Amino acid sequence: MLENIISSKCSDLNANDKLVLIVFVARFDRGFSDAMTLADLADLLVLKKGLVASSMPRLLNKGLMKARSIYRSHGRPLREFFVNEEKILALHEGRKLCRESIGSVFLFLQIPTIKISSLSWSHQLPSLDPDERASNRSTVSPQVRRMVEGRKEFLDASNVLLLALLLAASDSVGVVKGWSTRQIGAAIGVTPLALKGRLKMLLKKRVLRQVIPGVAAPIFQGKPSTVILLNTNHPLFKSTGRGVTVAINRNIRSDKESILVRMLWLDSKSNRPIEYDREVFLLRSIPLHAFEQLEFMLLEMASQGFEKVLAEQKIDTDALMAQAKADVGRVIRVDDDESERSYMGLELIDKLAFLVYLLVVELDARLKPMLAELREASRVLMLPGNMIQGYGYIGVLVSPAFKACDFAVEGPGAWCGFIRDEADISLGARERAGLDVPVQPFSRH
Repeated sequence: MLENIISSKCSDLNANDKLVLIVFVARFDRGFSDAMTLADLADLLVLKKGLVASSMPRLLNKGLMKARSIYRSHGRPLREFFVNEEKILALHEGRKLCRESIGSVFLFLQIPTIKISSLSWSHQLPSLDPDERASNRSTVSPQVRRMVEGRKEFLDASNVLLLALLLAASDSVGVVKGWSTRQIGAAIGVTPLALKGRLKMLLKKRVLRQVIPGVAAPIFQGKPSTVILLNTNHPLFKSTGRGVTVAINRNIRSDKESILVRMLWLDSKSNRPIEYDREVFLLRSIPLHAFEQLEFMLLEMASQGFEKVLAEQKIDTDALMAQAKADVGRVIRVDDDESERSYMGLELIDKLAFLVYLLVVELDARLKPMLAELREASRVLMLPGNMIQGYGYIGVLVSPAFKACDFAVEGPGAWCGFIRDEADISLGARERAGLDVPVQPFSRH
């Protein structure tokens, strides 16, 4: 039932009403509230009294909520509130959510009134790199920052709905796929342009790791949807139990397979490719966001292959290559003719499939020794975000979270290990490992 409300459009239900309804269902599910006033109900739901007082009459009029009067020997009657399940199930359901993640929304909405100040990681460690510290030094005066950030104290209803939706739509490592920005905007009652600002704010606060816009490109079979990486390790989601373990490798040598992902970008812009042949020219005209989509697809395929290796405790080269070729073939468009472009497309599929296989082998060499005590990892994701700047760092998310067997310590030289508390990683290292990206404008799709 909660799934129907979260994914439904806000065409007939504004953001405030939808938030009150979702929080009520998260608290009481199909049951009745105690006999109480609207003010008491607001206190119980941890919502502002004015919000509940204005939204509940509209929900009752629409038939989504029902109330039963309870008369006492003196004083005004109280009311017991409950949801109209039939009406809620009849709501227009949007995109499908991740059923395994719905439970975390119940936990998250136990305290739905969220202070904006709680979004910041105030204890984030400074970098040990003096150049990084200098580049990250803010040019905005503290007085101006306080004036801007002090305009609002709490997140509005649409922002809380956005966080709930992303939680419900994300998988175990926080990946949200299959939702366009228009669909997300319709679900929380804002325009795509307004959603763009909200996503950028969440990126800046490190609540989101990355947002990869969905763009159309002739190389793809269809238009990829926007990919959003939710940071489930953020303190905001501590109550949900959705944390992941982070593996980081620093100072990757240039002969490693991950560098070949970066070479896709470089060779496509060069007249004399170094690592690839003529097939890479098919990528020359695609925009940057399409390259970011391609990077994510390749790394996700490699991560899934590594999951299979962990489960089987061996590398089956033939099976991995066949699966990689099938996966890449579903992404890259090849015309059904005998043109030179078609042959180049088939060559590109073969090269990308082999790259996915090499990435699986690299992940196995880097992570498997450190995962020796872990019998099975249900989900692994090698983080994107380094195609342009290079793979000086590699970041991998592992779910479910486990007690780290080693801790990454920042400083000179190479270092690697697992870590649970991301506040122990400086901002520069986070960005280089793909845990965060520098906040930049992204297009609306």
